[in-house]
Amino acid sequence: MLRLTTDIILSAIFLLEKMPTKNKNIILAINQLKTYFYDHETDLSKIQITLTRLLEASHILPEQKKQLLLLFNRPLPKVTDEEVFLNPLRRQVESLFAIKALLNPTDLMMEMVGVISKRITDILLNYNALKNTEKAAVNTFLSSLRHYVGNSKYNKVIAFGSFKERPSREQVIEILNNNASNQLTVIMHIHFKFALYAVRHVGVKFQDGDTLSGKFAEVISGEYGSIDKYLKALAQVAKHNENIRCFLSDSLICQSEIYTQFRKRGRAGKLKYSFYTEKMGLLRAGQEEFEQQFPENDLAWVADAKAQEPDYESPIVKSALKYEAIYVGGASGMAALFLHLMENLGRFKTLNQKQCF
Repeated sequence: MLRLTTDIILSAIFLLEKMPTKNKNIILAINQLKTYFYDHETDLSKIQITLTRLLEASHILPEQKKQLLLLFNRPLPKVTDEEVFLNPLRRQVESLFAIKALLNPTDLMMEMVGVISKRITDILLNYNALKNTEKAAVNTFLSSLRHYVGNSKYNKVIAFGSFKERPSREQVIEILNNNASNQLTVIMHIHFKFALYAVRHVGVKFQDGDTLSGKFAEVISGEYGSIDKYLKALAQVAKHNENIRCFLSDSLICQSEIYTQFRKRGRAGKLKYSFYTEKMGLLRAGQEEFEQQFPENDLAWVADAKAQEPDYESPIVKSALKYEAIYVGGASGMAALFLHLMENLGRFKTLNQKQCF
């Protein structure tokens, strides 16, 4: 039974794609419906107009016409917030987008990922020359890459792409240097754990040509007076420079309104640590029929998509449900740290480079 605008859009696309012959009008309608899906359009009248114009302009077989008319000639039933939250068809399709991007990254994506990897390998190769505090941070980072350590619940959550056993520095360097697209999950796990455990404590060398770009460059110029001064401070190890090295993630992002004022970022209760999974995707427990074709990771982890309940009174959740968007866990600390790596280690010069990372 069709319950959401998402259901109607996807069903219409499915019916049109199945047609044995597709004229220009059908192709235009398919593309328009896809745009509605990407834009989280919930105004049913827009979908009705698109399909009505198609029926008027194209020769469509009576049975196919009847099926299309059924999609929008009856009102949608009233649905609960929970039904909108579960939204299995959108979860399925958006999972496919994410999985495809992760398992089939473009050459430019891998090139930008390699820029971050190069910064990290430079530090690992220079390990013997590091100060003791830096070495300690690097060792903590390497230990954190292991799939599960002791009784730490945190390691069970941040485990997608982790290693079965603690890797050596040499192993990590080899993986980062190879920059293989089929190891992107592992590479991004390494990047995240470096940002989490090492980036505040280890200097990142200033190199000729290093600069910042975009809005972040404007913020840094206003905050520190000079981009060069800021980047050179990142290279130092003095205790007082830790605040500079985490300025973007800890101050600009995590102290912003979306992180601090919206009822725990829309999360209700604690993460359910018993919800282990090897299955990729955004489906919830009980929606296994929609994820049967999804690939599995080698090691299990606690996925927020399955283990985090939403707070239906949170403005963040309300906004997501209004547009039938998938709520997973609200604004992400992991995203904040990846943005930190993008700006402070990547030092990319164009918006396209940043978006590819």
